Amino acid sequence: MSPLTILKDDDRPPHRPRRIDGDAGTLFDHLFAIKPKGITYEDAEVLWGWDRVYFYAVVRVLRLTLSGEDATVTCEQPGGQMPWVYTLTGDPQAIQAWHANRLLDAESRLETIKSVAESAVHATNGRTTTGKRARTVYKAVGRLMEDLAELREEAI
Repeated sequence: MSPLTILKDDDRPPHRPRRIDGDAGTLFDHLFAIKPKGITYEDAEVLWGWDRVYFYAVVRVLRLTLSGEDATVTCEQPGGQMPWVYTLTGDPQAIQAWHANRLLDAESRLETIKSVAESAVHATNGRTTTGKRARTVYKAVGRLMEDLAELREEAI
């Protein structure tokens, strides 16, 4: 167990609007200080009183901030029912593995998006705004999936 101070409900600050960019900076500073160890959403709740949903939102903002940098926030599950551990890394191998995982997830989501758009194409009038949007999404995602399939074929 880490030597973290546990906040009791009455120790938590009153609900107030959070400054998510500032909290992303707080998370970055913490991850940088504890490298190569990481942090779980449970740790963030103990440290800062963030619930799991807010922790994920802060991680998202931090990843967006780091998107043009050599470092990123990766995560992995240590096993079983253990929470995912988020780490800051600039290690190219760790980043490459993380990106490969996320790109597979993105392609899976594209399949779902295309399926939803196709359903909307069949259920809407193509002259309505919704119908036009559905057809545009279906066409654009379909082209993207074709391009990705070509890249996979070229790699063989």
